[in-house]
Amino acid sequence: MTMTQQLSKPQSTKQIATRLVNECLRVQPNEQVVIASWDHTLEYANALALEVEHAGGISTSTLMGNDFYWAYLKEVPEEQYTRRQKGFLSLLDQTDAMIQLGGPKDPSIYPTVAGERTGKMFEGQKAIGDKFLERIGPSRKDRVKTTKRHQPQNHRGKRYRPPTQTQEPASTRP
Repeated sequence: MTMTQQLSKPQSTKQIATRLVNECLRVQPNEQVVIASWDHTLEYANALALEVEHAGGISTSTLMGNDFYWAYLKEVPEEQYTRRQKGFLSLLDQTDAMIQLGGPKDPSIYPTVAGERTGKMFEGQKAIGDKFLERIGPSRKDRVKTTKRHQPQNHRGKRYRPPTQTQEPASTRP
């Protein structure tokens, strides 16, 4: 049975956390694991943090509230988006793995955000994304398992599929 098939079966939050921490991330003793959660994902965040601790890792949880997120996007002056988040960047310097639990509870609200505010906010987060890739990405590549649904993506957002013996290499395809 593939990992995707196994994950599509109903499982408890604890079972999911155990599989993610031990089989997918393969957390090792003393590894620092950040769990970035939302107010609607707390059940999963708690189960993951506990499982990280059972594996000998050290968990740190962050929380984003839906109400704050939408208010931040709609009300905060756009100049705020470009301010450097030194505290979070420093946290990433000491982080070995990161688990991000989704996004806002109701993404259908995005169209109600005026103008280019969302794009500017995401652009302001670029330093965090770059730090994450620099610090965490390469160090876990050899240990992280992915499912077909969660394969690494190329720069165009398409799934990367390594060539198989029956496939031609991507560079020779039309």
